Amino acid sequence: MGFDEWLAIGIDHKWCLYPTCYIHDGLPTSDKEEEELDQGGDPCIYAVRVFTDEQTEEYEQAYARMKRTLLHRM
Repeated sequence: MGFDEWLAIGIDHKWCLYPTCYIHDGLPTSDKEEEELDQGGDPCIYAVRVFTDEQTEEYEQAYARMKRTLLHRM
C-alpha cells in the first residue's frame, strides 16, 4: 500500500484530515480549541509533518532540530 492510499483510508475513516500547510493554511482546530486558545489556554494539538521522497534533506534537518528540542527538555 502506498502513502496516498494509506492517507485516503485515514481520511475516509475520519482518523485524520487532509494535509495542510501550517504556515499558509494554519493548523485546523475545533471551535472548542479556538475558544481555549482565545482564553489564554494551551490545548495540545498533535500534528504529523509529511515529507515527499525528494525532501530527504529537509527531513534530516527537521528531525535533527526536533531531536535537539526534545533532548533540551529532558
